[in-house]
Amino acid sequence: MTIQEFLLLLEPYGLKKAGDGWMCKSPARPEEKTASLSIDEGDDGRILLCDFGDKGNSKKIVEILGLKWSDLNGKPREFPNNGQCKSRADVAAKNGGKRREAEYIYENAEGKKIYKVIRYADKSFSQSRFVKEPDKAGWFPGMKGIKRVLYHLPQVISAVKSGATIYVTEGEKDVHTLEEWGLADTTFPGGAESIYWKPAIVKPLKGADVVILPDNDDAGRGYRDAAGNILSDRAESVRVLDLPGLKEKGDVTDWKNAGGTLEQFLGLVETTAEEFEPVEVAKVAGGADNYTDEGLFLLAPDELPMTELGNANRLNMQSGDNMRYIVGRGWVTWCKTHWMPDKTGEVARLAQSVVRNMHSMPGETDDDGYRKAILSHIKASERERGLGAMIKLLQTQDGISVMPGDADANKYLLNCLDVTVDLRTGEPREHNREDLITKICKAAYDPQAKAGRWLQFLDEVFGGDKELVDYAQRLCGYALTGDTKEQCLFLLVGKGSNGKSVFLRTLMTLLGDYSANTPFHTFLEKRDENTCDLAVLPGARLVIASEGESRNAFSESRIKQVTGQDPISARHLYKEFFTFIPEFKLFFATNDVPRIKSQNYAMRRRIHLLPFRQRFYYEHEGKEPVRDERLYERLINELDGILAWAVEGCLKWQADGLGMPKAIREEVDALFEAMDVLGEFIEECCELHPGYEEDVKALWSAYLSHCQGARMEPTFKRSKEFSQALVQHDGIDRKRTKTGRKLSGIRLKQNRQEVLLEDESADQNPWK
Repeated sequence: MTIQEFLLLLEPYGLKKAGDGWMCKSPARPEEKTASLSIDEGDDGRILLCDFGDKGNSKKIVEILGLKWSDLNGKPREFPNNGQCKSRADVAAKNGGKRREAEYIYENAEGKKIYKVIRYADKSFSQSRFVKEPDKAGWFPGMKGIKRVLYHLPQVISAVKSGATIYVTEGEKDVHTLEEWGLADTTFPGGAESIYWKPAIVKPLKGADVVILPDNDDAGRGYRDAAGNILSDRAESVRVLDLPGLKEKGDVTDWKNAGGTLEQFLGLVETTAEEFEPVEVAKVAGGADNYTDEGLFLLAPDELPMTELGNANRLNMQSGDNMRYIVGRGWVTWCKTHWMPDKTGEVARLAQSVVRNMHSMPGETDDDGYRKAILSHIKASERERGLGAMIKLLQTQDGISVMPGDADANKYLLNCLDVTVDLRTGEPREHNREDLITKICKAAYDPQAKAGRWLQFLDEVFGGDKELVDYAQRLCGYALTGDTKEQCLFLLVGKGSNGKSVFLRTLMTLLGDYSANTPFHTFLEKRDENTCDLAVLPGARLVIASEGESRNAFSESRIKQVTGQDPISARHLYKEFFTFIPEFKLFFATNDVPRIKSQNYAMRRRIHLLPFRQRFYYEHEGKEPVRDERLYERLINELDGILAWAVEGCLKWQADGLGMPKAIREEVDALFEAMDVLGEFIEECCELHPGYEEDVKALWSAYLSHCQGARMEPTFKRSKEFSQALVQHDGIDRKRTKTGRKLSGIRLKQNRQEVLLEDESADQNPWK
């Protein structure tokens, strides 16, 4: 150990020069206020100690400092206290001229010192960290636990905020040179050792205009490339100024000392500083065989380039054809049954594995330069940016990216736990990557499996109506597919404890990934045209919305949109719109049906209303039939049988169509009759025919007269609302003529045409 290194250990104890030696407080008694330990160097270079407070204490002091006697470079002998020691000049000469020239203090953003760099006369450096703790305080050698920062960080932060140009030099001495000119500049410990340039450290330079001033040697150019590469993505601009006339290894301080002025310097910045171009990879030792044929990129031992694209190729090879990227949806990985969306970071873990496997590469070469290049590439690859680039570039590899429409494209393939079922034939086949299926249901396919409790349940909820039970089988089979050619929706209506929730919950469990929930209000009239609820439905085959309210009205435009087999647009929150064709069958579970304004066939044909009229009672109510509290659990145990029953229903649906049982037709007719607020008026007061037409005013007057005669409040307060409701009926349309607004397809009955209200205006409503 040199005397300089030993003195660093004593700086926390108030070390100061004393004659030709040094004095400080004894580490054995740090609470003392006076210096009692003397330090000097013997003729043979040994470190000499004398503790005036306890002359036999030198060994204890060495132990406190964490050293051994051998660290003092000779036999341990205490300072003889005879005043004979070499001068500081002699000590410096003895130790190769390691005299301190300067200390550079590094501070954090708050201006508190955290470490320092010591420059010696021979241009070597050492570093010490500043410690301030209850049991110790001061400067300690080494950088353990210290995060490196930019030199003069507080000034840099202030300069960036003010919009000043930031100059980056290769050393602290050059920083002080430019500061003499009043310029904002910084550097980083390590100089040309570019391994210290890390994203977190240069974060304060985000958005800054940066000019790099490299030294005129290979190390300086390496420093330029390292600094430029990491600043390119963070600074607003990065330029490089190669100062003219520099000698080999010269720097900006040399340029200034040779007569360079501030005006000349700023002129060069404006006229000759060039935009930095990021460097892909520096050529290093290793021989021509280690480069690509074009000589552009260095090859790793696996014969792939040491570039981000090379890493993407490694990831592709290591994945074994088990990854795909669905544009707009993200990564999926093959799990032997289907392509599973990567929600847990599987692709990222595989990328990390690729880099870990690269760790063996440096041991495959004896070329030191080549080994260093490999290590440098591995280090860059392990960074978040390197891993992200590997994954992103993999998206561009052949066979990796697929369009959303190519995934789950076959509407008649149903993926099960054990096989994939072709629903056109009911035949099973093995799971296959090429099908690009990203979903799976929750049952295995066994055509012979039974579902006795399920069939009993259907018989109970539909009151033994075999026609309804057969319809339910075709309906469930239809729901297995991605086909929506029936263009209808299904209303499951009943006043609680009637089995509709169990029916839908069982179907959702069976279909697994193929099913989805959505809020009921997605399909109700509202001012908000938000489509986020629809954005989660692509690829679903069964969609359930529960618990609507009768005071709300269906959004008939959206109902027609999602059941019409046409493309629709939707978007996730804060994302771009995308287009998809719905494949889902829409089931509503509700006690009360929302209002349906239209009375036309286009709306009526879309509604299939399944009545759930049978109530099941709790045992304590003392009524029949009694609820089966374990019903859902029993049905889940029959999922394989329910799937076989539904596949059979799918084949029946393809052969015979969905159909509409008598009970459902009657329910639909009753529903529309109840929803038709103008039905009675039209029947009593009007005639319908394609060739008829009538003034809106006359119809409005007749309607008000009809309501007054029936002693009921008019549903509509204005004639415009009234006419809008009339045209919701088939065959009635608006017609504008020179004499005013008319409706075609309708007229007042002859015995009503002369009935006029005695109000002063036909548009006046007597109930206002």
